Amino acid sequence: MKITFGGAEDMALFWSYVKMLIMAANPWIMLSIAVIAVGLVLGIIVRAWKESAKEKEDDDMEYREY
Repeated sequence: MKITFGGAEDMALFWSYVKMLIMAANPWIMLSIAVIAVGLVLGIIVRAWKESAKEKEDDDMEYREY
C-alpha cells in the first residue's frame, strides 16, 4: 500500500475536513480555549522569570582586594 500525502485529492480532502471542523466547532469556544492556554503559558513564563531572578539574588559573591 502506497501512502501519499501531497496529492491534490488528499489536500482537498484535508481542507474539507478543516472547513468542517471550523464550521462545526463554535469559534468562541476555540477562542476561549486559546485565551486560557495563553494565560497558562504566561503564568509559567512569569514564574520562571521570578525564580531566575531569585536565584541571581541568592548567588554568593566574593569580592577580593589585591
